[in-house]
Amino acid sequence: MSSSKLHRSATIFAAGRVTYAAALLCAPGRVATGWVGEEAARGPGTIGLRGLAGRDLLASGGALLALRRGRPARAWLLACAIGDVTDTAATLAVTEGLPPRSRWGTVALAGGAAVIGAVLASRLDA
Repeated sequence: MSSSKLHRSATIFAAGRVTYAAALLCAPGRVATGWVGEEAARGPGTIGLRGLAGRDLLASGGALLALRRGRPARAWLLACAIGDVTDTAATLAVTEGLPPRSRWGTVALAGGAAVIGAVLASRLDA
């Protein structure tokens, strides 16, 4: 993949993550009910989701800003990938109470995002 296509792909990836994190921060019940169930829409259930969204907004926003400014983005993208691996592992560790498609949907989405983020990070200049 050419350097410009790689940079464009990483920018689109980071921008998508920023959008998701902002939506999760503002409306955790609408965004995360399919992942963690109805607790996503209730007071205490929103605390962890909003905290997660803030951290993901920081990592993905850092990647996006670095990419737009021509700065190194590898560490930011790796931080995103690590977060996605953690989301996947945490979801797989829960054995009951999740919505029916949550476990494998999370493996597909968060696990896939972890792989994409790691591949992009490995191919970008430091």
